[in-house]
Amino acid sequence: MLGRAGDDTRRAGAAVPGPGAVRRRDGPIAPRPDVPVQPRLAVAQNAARRVPGGRVDGVVYVGCRDAHVYAIDAATGRKKWDYPASKSWVNGTPAVRDGMVYVGTSDSARFMALDAKTGRLRFNFDAKAYIFSSAALAGNLAYVGDHNGRLYAIDMKSGKLIWDFKTDASKADPFKVLNADGSLIPESLYAPVLNDFEDMYIAFFKFVSIGAIMSSPVVDKGVVYFGSMDGNLYALR
Repeated sequence: MLGRAGDDTRRAGAAVPGPGAVRRRDGPIAPRPDVPVQPRLAVAQNAARRVPGGRVDGVVYVGCRDAHVYAIDAATGRKKWDYPASKSWVNGTPAVRDGMVYVGTSDSARFMALDAKTGRLRFNFDAKAYIFSSAALAGNLAYVGDHNGRLYAIDMKSGKLIWDFKTDASKADPFKVLNADGSLIPESLYAPVLNDFEDMYIAFFKFVSIGAIMSSPVVDKGVVYFGSMDGNLYALR
């Protein structure tokens, strides 16, 4: 069941045991082997955490790491529709305006617009790299950050790129992990060094080196503000 707005009886971010889980004295919640997992409950809990920015007209719009965007009735927790995101995580909070839902994906590197009532795809924008950023909507443009160190300004109706901005770190690209169009070079980004999980930390550092934009932009009085992993706060007019 979805929590009510303002319900602070549960610590933010705390794990919530469901009917398929038990709490151990010496550790975290563990699944019970005799009770099947309930995906619907998991979706509702995820939606409750992402209500800010994604709830419009009694519907919660939420992305999930099961590679779907969901529209969920805020009162009942029932799914109205879901959109499969090409087996790619949807980490950002959807932005909703004028009957459209705007959100980015990870591995498939898309920024897309969905019909808020039906979940049908309206446009796809090729973002070239992972998007964890949530979009800011202002005027006729959607502003969203990318792991390649670029901020995109995208027409909200057509899905066409109006302009983009590259961080200085993205321009420098010290480890040469980017193609000229901003797409990633997997052979360089994920080249094995230690041949174990620690290679993921090295890849993450390479994203830092190009000023990846994982933050969500804010627009005020015609100025777009956003942070980058290069350590800078940018303001663009």
